[in-house]
Amino acid sequence: MRIKLLLIPWLVMSIQSVVFALGSGALGNETGLSAKVTGHGFAFTGVADDASAIYYNPAGLVQSKGLQMMIGGALVQLNSEHTTPSGTTDKMASNTPFVPYFYTSYSNPNSKWAYGLGVNSPYGLLTEWKDDSFSKFYATKSTVLMYMVNPTVAYSIFDNFSVGADVVGASPVARDTMG
Repeated sequence: MRIKLLLIPWLVMSIQSVVFALGSGALGNETGLSAKVTGHGFAFTGVADDASAIYYNPAGLVQSKGLQMMIGGALVQLNSEHTTPSGTTDKMASNTPFVPYFYTSYSNPNSKWAYGLGVNSPYGLLTEWKDDSFSKFYATKSTVLMYMVNPTVAYSIFDNFSVGADVVGASPVARDTMG
């Protein structure tokens, strides 16, 4: 009986994680993050001990004392081509957008409070096709940009238990141009 009681919550959580993985469309934020996050294989929520915790787990800010600043970015190479059923091949223009991030946090070594500010661009897309390509009736140039600002605060209730909160200010921009 006890095994059944443990098995039911495990099954429910397993099914939810599969549904989330399928529903995400395989999109992930692999840019605009710190090297430490990338090195952990994006499994950073439980560690969250530097200023980039602002993005993953604001409560983790209490684990890093003093002033921390992180600034960086990534260049994303976007290339694609499309072949029509008649055999015509169109190539997308080569674009290399820069995806920036900035995180800063402060926690006094004798305080249970931590504060932070994050500015990043978690999602974006840039496509550009020739005016006479297959997409001329849809969009020859598309731009989707997202900029976020996150003021954050965290409080350590116990040594191993803290809470955090942030306010997310987002500025999405989308533009399409038809050929």
